[in-house]
Amino acid sequence: MTQTIPVGAKWSYLTRRVNAAHELQIGDGPGEARSGDLVVAEVTSIGNHTHLEDAHGRACRLFPGDLVVGAHGNRYASDYYEGYVSTGPAVHLLAASGLVGSVASTHTA
Repeated sequence: MTQTIPVGAKWSYLTRRVNAAHELQIGDGPGEARSGDLVVAEVTSIGNHTHLEDAHGRACRLFPGDLVVGAHGNRYASDYYEGYVSTGPAVHLLAASGLVGSVASTHTA
């Protein structure tokens, strides 16, 4: 089953170059997630990232229940998070720009 992305979804900075966003649909992908795949996720809890950078680079506050459009990817930031493309149904916001994945490790501070 597919459906269109709701009008109120918060589009992240990583998605700023997506053309014809009104034509995209939500549905199960063809298989495992890959780096660069778009993802629509519902915010279930707020952690270290309380804001998302929108398509114009402005900070948008996040609230539980918000829908966020981001992209799968890997991140290695030695002073913050190490994360990889998620293999499960849940994802973490690895960067305020909209990069999502599974956290593998965090900085001790």
